[in-house]
Amino acid sequence: MKPEYAEAYNNQGNVYQQLGKYDLARASYTRAIALRPNHTGAYNNRGLANQQLGNDRLTLDDYAKAIELNPRDPRAYNHLAWLLATCRDAQYRDGEKAVSNARRTCELLRWKHWSTLEVLAAAFAEDGQFTEAVNWQTKALELAPPRAKPQLRSRLELFAAGKPYRQEAKK
Repeated sequence: MKPEYAEAYNNQGNVYQQLGKYDLARASYTRAIALRPNHTGAYNNRGLANQQLGNDRLTLDDYAKAIELNPRDPRAYNHLAWLLATCRDAQYRDGEKAVSNARRTCELLRWKHWSTLEVLAAAFAEDGQFTEAVNWQTKALELAPPRAKPQLRSRLELFAAGKPYRQEAKK
């Protein structure tokens, strides 16, 4: 591996992430960022690793930096919206900001991806707009592949009952 090649460290982090080795993934992404400070993908990926490690503040910072670096990258908006809508720690939840970021994701992707509609639904639920949450979750369910439908139905039931979705606490 070329020691100065940022993309190699980002890819290494992706492998560690897939293996569930989130500390090693975060270290690889951090190295990629040190080598290439404008590496939007590495910030997004490190945010995901930080989220798995329960470092919500660092996660928010990484997604914000990714958006700052590339305001047209839907991944960062989507990841940020999900965290703001579903974070297990109430201090980081913000329904209004979650809806704004989720809408931006959907706009960038032309409202065609079921997974981003699911995030929008969760954002509306966090914001207390359960009718909107049910509406968008239903649309996500219509577009989703069969493997995703059971989880989407479960969340639809939550939203229909007037309850937001929360990520499970890390063990």
